[in-house]
Amino acid sequence: LTESIAVRLRAVIDNHGLSQRSLAERVGVSQTFVSAVCRGKSLPSIPLVLGLHREFGVSMEGFLLATLRMGSDAASNILLSLSLSLSLSLSLSSGH
Repeated sequence: LTESIAVRLRAVIDNHGLSQRSLAERVGVSQTFVSAVCRGKSLPSIPLVLGLHREFGVSMEGFLLATLRMGSDAASNILLSLSLSLSLSLSLSSGH
């Protein structure tokens, strides 16, 4: 699954003609962190996922659900709670 997340992030970078550094600057994380996620060495963080959603319309659920499948029970519960809260908040702010 880490490879799946890495592939998704590399696709965002490629599809928008960005470097890892420019993506990192746009979403507010370090280039080192983006590189680690792209190499499958790190899981995406909430700031990265939120930034990808805000800047490029990337589905937060896809990244969060893949992360849920990999983490500990505590991390899974936190991410699930954040995902549901964010989805509800976005839904309410868009009037749906």
